[in-house]
Amino acid sequence: MKQQAALPPGSPRDKGRPRAVWNVFKQFGSAVVGLLIIAYIGLQLALNVGDFVEVENAMQAYAEAQTDVTAYIFRDEEPVYASAGGACAYLAADGEKVARGQDVAAVYSQAGDASTQERIRELNEKIELLEQSQGFTSAGSTELTRLDASISDGILDVIRSLEAGDPAAALRGDTELLVLMNRRRSLYLPAGSFEAQIERYEEEIRSLEASLGGRGSFVQAPFGGYFYDSADGYEGIFTPDALEDLTIDGFLALTESEPAPHDGAVGRISPESRWYIAFTMDKRQAAALTEGKSSNASYTVSFPYANDLRIEFTHYKTVTRTDSDVAVLVLTTNELPAGFAFARSQPAKLLTETYTGIRIPVAALRVVDGKTGVYTLDGNVVHFKETKVLYEDEGMYICEMPMLDGRPTVLKGQLSLYDAVVVSGRNLYEGKILN
Repeated sequence: MKQQAALPPGSPRDKGRPRAVWNVFKQFGSAVVGLLIIAYIGLQLALNVGDFVEVENAMQAYAEAQTDVTAYIFRDEEPVYASAGGACAYLAADGEKVARGQDVAAVYSQAGDASTQERIRELNEKIELLEQSQGFTSAGSTELTRLDASISDGILDVIRSLEAGDPAAALRGDTELLVLMNRRRSLYLPAGSFEAQIERYEEEIRSLEASLGGRGSFVQAPFGGYFYDSADGYEGIFTPDALEDLTIDGFLALTESEPAPHDGAVGRISPESRWYIAFTMDKRQAAALTEGKSSNASYTVSFPYANDLRIEFTHYKTVTRTDSDVAVLVLTTNELPAGFAFARSQPAKLLTETYTGIRIPVAALRVVDGKTGVYTLDGNVVHFKETKVLYEDEGMYICEMPMLDGRPTVLKGQLSLYDAVVVSGRNLYEGKILN
């Protein structure tokens, strides 16, 4: 095995070794000195600057308190029956107001005929929409600007309705928006374009009607009212009359009752728009909710199954019993939102209270000498300001906001809007000066 010969003293490689070792020690020493300097600066900051504090401005906030309930719908309604079985095609939309004797459905022995009838209905709806869109054959710059502004407002209205959890209003706005956009489009189409399209739809309808050959059994509305394309057998059970002498036990019995047979029903019809919801809740909470309010006071209820649609109700009655902590609250309304599913029983959220005040983090609230409040910064001076907590939600407090003549105001010793609130800090006290 060949061995490497030893370097003679004074060779170049032998001279480089002390220099490399010296560089390593030099770099290590520089790092140690740097760390010492940083530690010294941190110590001086801690000794001379004082405590570091986290500050957050007090902002206005809005919060709602809701109670989860199970709502049962009471309404004056009757099932609508077909004289024969088969495939059903609806001629009236769900929730549509119909006249006595109006055809609301057609029943066919073959499913294909029912599909044909549904197609005829769709075409009639398109014709109605196009007829509403007619009338704009030319427009000046002013009219065009106004039309564009209406379209822009319509789009914003639909967005606001969706953000507010009101899909029914969004659907109504969608139809109006489509009419406006059709009118805008008609300005750039050849004259008579909509009329030609309507004629094509009408021709298709005539062809489809001819293919049916008069087959089918039509179902008429027994009286005028609001038609719905489903029935549940509870139409004669959850009635307004049942609310007149309602007791707690009676209500609980209704909720456990079995539906009446309703085979052959193609839907149901209600002669009026008024309907009711009833649900159980804590008796004290029900009393606090209605006490001192007028009969016209509004109660907001949202329905999760309807995309949290909100409906305004008024108080109809409260049913209580001396030996029970439970009450039955009955509310009523005339609102009939488009597309709302009148399921007999469904979860709901009753808005019990709203809070408008100042939002602060939970960590900012302190109790000093028996007083509840927060520390704030005025420049570099710490002050303690009292406050009253109204509501707690997701790590935040909604606190009382000082008001004067209906407007937020600033009070020296009370938490006010836009105060610099100390969220965290050590050794804080009234009057402390932060350097």
